[in-house]
Order: sequence, then C-alpha cells, then structure tokens
Amino acid sequence: MKKIKVDVLIIIEHKVRELESACLLKYQFEKKGYSVKIDSIYPNKEILPLKYIAKIIFIPWAYNDKDMSYIKCFLKHSPNAKIINLHHEQYSGQDDKNICLPLGESVELYHISWGKKFTNGLKKSGVLDNRVFTVGNIKLDFYKNELRNIHLKRSELSSKYNIPIKKKWALFIANGYHLMSKSKIESISHSDSEINIKKDTAIKCRIDFLEYVDRYLSDNLNTVFIYRPHPVYADIDKQEKEIVKLRKKYPNNFFIISDLTISNWLVNSDICISFHSTSAAETCMCSKPYYLFRTKKLDYKLDYVFFNNYKYVISDYDDFSNALSNNNYDNNILKSALEDYFKIDSNYTFEKIVDSAIECDNLVIKKYTRKMWLINLTRAYIKRIMILLSKIKIFKILMKKLNDTRIDRIIEKNDDSFTLDEVDKIIKQIQEILK
Repeated sequence: MKKIKVDVLIIIEHKVRELESACLLKYQFEKKGYSVKIDSIYPNKEILPLKYIAKIIFIPWAYNDKDMSYIKCFLKHSPNAKIINLHHEQYSGQDDKNICLPLGESVELYHISWGKKFTNGLKKSGVLDNRVFTVGNIKLDFYKNELRNIHLKRSELSSKYNIPIKKKWALFIANGYHLMSKSKIESISHSDSEINIKKDTAIKCRIDFLEYVDRYLSDNLNTVFIYRPHPVYADIDKQEKEIVKLRKKYPNNFFIISDLTISNWLVNSDICISFHSTSAAETCMCSKPYYLFRTKKLDYKLDYVFFNNYKYVISDYDDFSNALSNNNYDNNILKSALEDYFKIDSNYTFEKIVDSAIECDNLVIKKYTRKMWLINLTRAYIKRIMILLSKIKIFKILMKKLNDTRIDRIIEKNDDSFTLDEVDKIIKQIQEILK
C-alpha cells in the first residue's frame, strides 16, 4: 500500500462531535506551514497505521492496553511520532471512579485535559506532568469571540428541517443506554461496576420524558421538541417505535435530528434538557437554561460531580411543565459548578493545542510488537474484503441480516462518513470568520 506522508494526522470517531474541531486544528497547523490530513476510524480504523506516515498523530481516545495495541501500530512507519489523546470524553461520574481516565500503557501518551479535575485524575493515573495539556475543551471555542458566527441561524435551521420558527424550541440530548447491546454493557462493566444501575435509571427517565412530551403536546402546541440522539446510536434510535409514534402524532412539534454539531442546536434552542451530558458546559457557554431530567433519582455517587445538588432538576410532570414556561433561570449556578472541570477563558483552545503539540518532545514509549502488527494487519484486510463483498447485493443482504452495528459501519456509509469537500467547506468558513 502506498504511504501518505503528512506532518499531522487527525483521527476522528464521530463526525458531528469532532469534525469541526478537527478542522480548527487543521486550519491552525496549516497556518503555521504544516501539512494535515483528517481521517476517520470508520469504516476501517486498522488500515490507518498502514496508510499514513506522520510526525504528529491526534487520536480520539486511548483508554487501556487494548487500545494501545492498535495505537502502537502507527509507530511501525512513524517511529518518532508524537501521539496526542484528544479525550473527547473526560467525565463518567465521581472523580475517583472516572472510567475515562487512561489505564496501563495508555498513560504514556500526551493527553488533552478540559480542566483541573481531569488533569489531577490523569496525574493520579500515572501520566507525567509534561504529558498533560490543560487547555480546555476545544468544542467550547465555537461559543467564543468570532467563532460564534460559524453556527447556522435559527431561520436557516427552521427552513432546512421545517421547524416552526416562532414556537419555543426545547432540545433534548439523549444518551444511548437504551440501545446498548448486552456485550457492550458487559464490556463496560469491567471498568464500571455500576453500569447496569445507570442504564436502568437512564432508560426509565427516557421513557418518562417521551410520555411527558406526549402529554404536554396534547394541550400545548406552542412548543417544539428536538430530540438529539447519541451519535453512536443515531440511526437505530430514529427507528425506535415510541420515537416513530411521536413523530407521526406531532409532525410539526416533535423532531429527531442527528445532523450538524450540537452547538448549532444549543445556540438556537430556548431550553435544553438531558439526563446526563457534558454538553451542559456548552449550554452554559451560550447562556441557555439547562435542566436535568431525573424522574428516577441517580445516586450522587454515580452522577457527574458538577450535578450534585444542582438546582434545576425535573423530577415529575409539574417540574417538566414549569421548566418549559419558567424564565427564572440563573446561569451562574451551572457556571460555578463547572469551574474546576472546564477551563474557560477568552483564548482559543485550538491555538493552545497546536502550540502544545509543536513544542512537546517526541514520545519514548514501548514500541509495537510483531504480534500487534499482524493482528492489526489481519483485521485491516478482513474489513477490506468485507467492504468489497458488500458491493455484491447477496453478500450485503447476508451481512445486514446479522444485525450488528459494527458490520453496518464497515459495509455502508452512515452519519459518521464525511468527504474532503465537507472538510474544505468547513475550513473556508473558519478562514472567512478568523481572517
């Protein structure tokens, strides 16, 4: 396979969560004279170490030795690469039981931290001081200074998705607990023994939310509910029977939309509701009311610490109705709670990440082994064969019958697919805004 030589390789997982942020990094690196490529772990992440030679590699995650067995394969063709973990997920509950913290050899990489608490957790996990960049969350850059102008206007969203513009927009950020497979839950349970309690609580709250929406809209058609599915499960969630039922019953008041970055929806909605989401920080940045939906209580030991004793909680239908009509919301309460978890200032995080990546030394970590490389190589070519076979109708039908989301992501395009034209379009937007 012909190798692509590049100064910086940025690997992303979920398009709506990460592509715009990756484009910010690409813009800044290119401004400084570096060549940059953005690629995805889908449909074949194993092909990437075979495909690229890079000096700096940004990865979306690195939790443990299993992840490192894959990540180290990049060192075969890029032996001196600086590998930087972007950590797109950094909080899972209590600070001392944070399953997002790296384990084993993954501590040896460079790590991006959103704030003081995660930095402390990284250091306790064994990450050296000079390998932690406490720079903030890059997604919050889209709420700062000139970059605020990158979002679509409310009128543009209304026109694109046929959402009544004059009604109140209530954004619901869904999680994926109700769609996690048994094997996924079992996998998570190895590092999070309370996963089943979280799952059961989240599922109960989601059911109640949808029932409350139905009840509320039966008497109040002046509100629009925008249901935002988790990016991993968006395609499946859209087909859930209770979602389909509400969509048919209230075609002008209930929408399920996974398109665009969540920032486009947050800045244009009037209120945000969720069970459990770090997007609370983004909601805070655009000064929109943020309510926790907790009709079934989640033990404080399992919750994000910054939600402990949070004032704005929906625990029953009256709370739900009042939240939708109440304008008495104090954004400083959430801002104060988030202070130690999200470093927020007027400076752009993407600039700090690029400067940190350029200035840091090359990594000296245990190299890949022949076994790691052969396993990765085998998986890469199995996926390539599957992609080729899926072009034959009968094989694609048989693969689809397996009803496995992992195989679906290999054999067909989905919401996480993107093109070079899309990247170029975002880069041009950024250039025009920041020129």
